[in-house]
Amino acid sequence: MKDHHCKTYPYFIHATLTIQSHTPPPPLDKSVFSREENRLPRDKYNQLPSLAEIWPNYPPLPGTDGSRFLSIQLTEAIQTGQGKRSQVYAVRCTDSNNPLGLPTNHTIVAKFYDPTYYEIEYLSDNPFVEADYEYSHESAIYTRCSEIQGTYIPQFFGSYTLRITRPSEQTTRLVRLILIEYINGMPMSQLIPGTFTRQQRQSILKQIVDAESALYAKDILLRDFHQRNIVIEPSEVKEGGGVRVVIIDQGLSTIGRTWRPWDKEYEDQWFPGVYISPLLRWRVSYGRHEKFEDWIDWQWQDWLEMEWKDTEAVITEAQRLLWSRRILPSTTTSPENSTVSPKEL
Repeated sequence: MKDHHCKTYPYFIHATLTIQSHTPPPPLDKSVFSREENRLPRDKYNQLPSLAEIWPNYPPLPGTDGSRFLSIQLTEAIQTGQGKRSQVYAVRCTDSNNPLGLPTNHTIVAKFYDPTYYEIEYLSDNPFVEADYEYSHESAIYTRCSEIQGTYIPQFFGSYTLRITRPSEQTTRLVRLILIEYINGMPMSQLIPGTFTRQQRQSILKQIVDAESALYAKDILLRDFHQRNIVIEPSEVKEGGGVRVVIIDQGLSTIGRTWRPWDKEYEDQWFPGVYISPLLRWRVSYGRHEKFEDWIDWQWQDWLEMEWKDTEAVITEAQRLLWSRRILPSTTTSPENSTVSPKEL
């Protein structure tokens, strides 16, 4: 394959960018990845062209432009470079009268969904569609979960468009982005569990379970639920020097109860919009806790039943029956009536 790398312009520290508010289109469904019209062109050797050559033919999905303009300055690289998908920077508003009402010394995060930085691993990959998918999904999820912004997920400051025009080009490229709260902590994957007491680790795991359950109550199924996407932040408001647990990176999450959100009949069997007790979804037989086994040195099931005992009363018999099955409920609208691991529920 050809070199797909994009020049660093305009993403460099101290760069000041003007962005415009933007309302995204409805979140894309996963069927867009299999549509023939979304496949990138290939040459006679079945190679993909450089993304820099073809990006004018693949503008982002339209949505609606807003009337607010904002100037931001890039101050720190958080996740950048080729193959990192979205480019993530710490930024500050340069205008004291900015529409967000943020002081100029207040750091937030800008996440740029720039397809020219996405990696092409397979000939069927389309970074332009992937960027549209992640932008539309992540924006929708933050909006949908407004009640838990600033607690289990970062605060959301809106979605925007950046217009990029290189001096040598006559056209303007549109890049979508979102602004979110800066979490002054570290990914769980970079921490050493042994440096935390058992009490502290249990506090962290309890917040993780509560956060995942709160998102599921909003019909958000986490598909990239790993320690690298869980940030641990020291908290001044928690007693005893506690921490705040924040789940980040929702671009790959599913808006729905299951892996088949397009199947309404199937989805409706999983009590959409209803809080489901961790006593059902996090029990030891489902194995969700295994992602954090290096943090756990206690009997998970006993601890689970003790910590969430007060949620027993909200469990209905129908819920208990559904989450006790290893064979998923049948549906007439899907060819799949198969046995699936409980981890997928």
